[in-house]
Amino acid sequence: MVGRGPQTRLGAVVAAGAVAVTLLLAGCGSSADGAAPGANPGRPVGTGQGTVPSAASTDPSGTEPGSTIRDYVRDVNAQDVTAAEALLASQHVRALLGQPDGWLTATVSITGLSLGTPEPRDGHGTPADGYLQVVFVPARLTLARSTPGSAPTGHLTWGFLLARNSMVSRWIIVDDGPTST
Repeated sequence: MVGRGPQTRLGAVVAAGAVAVTLLLAGCGSSADGAAPGANPGRPVGTGQGTVPSAASTDPSGTEPGSTIRDYVRDVNAQDVTAAEALLASQHVRALLGQPDGWLTATVSITGLSLGTPEPRDGHGTPADGYLQVVFVPARLTLARSTPGSAPTGHLTWGFLLARNSMVSRWIIVDDGPTST
């Protein structure tokens, strides 16, 4: 094109680079997880010690462990069991559905959720066995039930074990429960 000098081409290169960086930071919408054989479609299965990416706490891609936990609590509070189950490993769904007073089978309200710093873990010998990346996220929350149950209620110290098989996969919850302080 006539009149296009080096400055115009440089501007186009800089703009293309900015788009590439934006896509990388946003996760490109990828959900490739490299699931292990026998895994549910779209649900990763794997082990190993995980690394925690640094991401904003409002990570819509789910590549930050806290975003998965916050979305799960939101779905549980809305009694949207289908959406909540989508954030859990299949074996954890089965375990929770087997609890008559569990978060997926009883009406609960979770408020005051406060998440600690994700801690990389080795998933060997845990429900996260077989995942490539595993983290434990300590939490504090207030749990209320509309009907009394055998599970604890009130202010709780809780923990979530999350796993995934790639840096761009959404974290899923493979286990959760009360922890000691």
